[in-house]
Amino acid sequence: MMNILQAYFKGFKNTINSLRMVTLIYLLTLSLGLVLAIPFMSTLKEASGMSMDSVKMLKSFDYTAFKELMRFHGEGIRTFISVGFWVSVFYLILSIFLTGGILSKLMHWEKGFSLKSFFSNCGNYFFRFFRLSFYTILMHLVIAMTIYIPMVLIFKGKMDGGASEKNLFYLFIVFAIIHLLLAVYLLVITDYTRFMLVNSDSKKVLKQFWKGVKYVTGKFASTYGLYLMLMVAPWVFIFLYFKVSNLFYVTSGLWVLVLLILQQLFIWLRAGFRVWIFASQAAYFQENPKSGI
Repeated sequence: MMNILQAYFKGFKNTINSLRMVTLIYLLTLSLGLVLAIPFMSTLKEASGMSMDSVKMLKSFDYTAFKELMRFHGEGIRTFISVGFWVSVFYLILSIFLTGGILSKLMHWEKGFSLKSFFSNCGNYFFRFFRLSFYTILMHLVIAMTIYIPMVLIFKGKMDGGASEKNLFYLFIVFAIIHLLLAVYLLVITDYTRFMLVNSDSKKVLKQFWKGVKYVTGKFASTYGLYLMLMVAPWVFIFLYFKVSNLFYVTSGLWVLVLLILQQLFIWLRAGFRVWIFASQAAYFQENPKSGI
């Protein structure tokens, strides 16, 4: 039996041993981002007459500069925003696709890592994980409606009763916290359902999801607690990233390069954190495979 602290550090160790996979995920993510970023930056430079105004908006949002860009070059920028939406949809699909390869590698270390086996497993589990993601999104919507429809009704009653804005704000915070806790619970269930689908190679997504519900609920303190532990390092890094990036004042091409390198490091580490989360959860699941089911 493995406790969550052991799973946490074993997941970190397995992530370090999976740097080739982390780098592959980074490169695929970067390639998708460049599809939109390169033509978008070209449009911004052309719109700003090759001035540094567009580059400065990488540092902070300038409403006046943005208003001028939209006034004279709004049509082109709106086109890229529309394209960006579809790129985001494709990124979601790519993320689901890559998850199969990631989990298969993490749960079958003895097979080693190769591009052929990685992409083969990506395709093998894609439709199962896609269905699972679809069901999960629907359940997130149900949870949101279950929480916020009563909240709106309560708000309406309290506003009619003359409640202060302060009291309404605190009430909203309570509902938001409840929503966050339930959303994380559903995310954890989804992750362990993926492990079960890979472990059993089953195509019965709903059946495995129900097993995931029983597993996570039966080991609630451990599975939920491990997930919260795994969220600390990414959020600390995100906080430090924005703190450090705010130290740079973009006034030249050199600082743009420095900021670009920092951003790429951030993206690479995000891929690493994703693998770390899966690796720790997978390690815990494999050492505690039947409890709670």
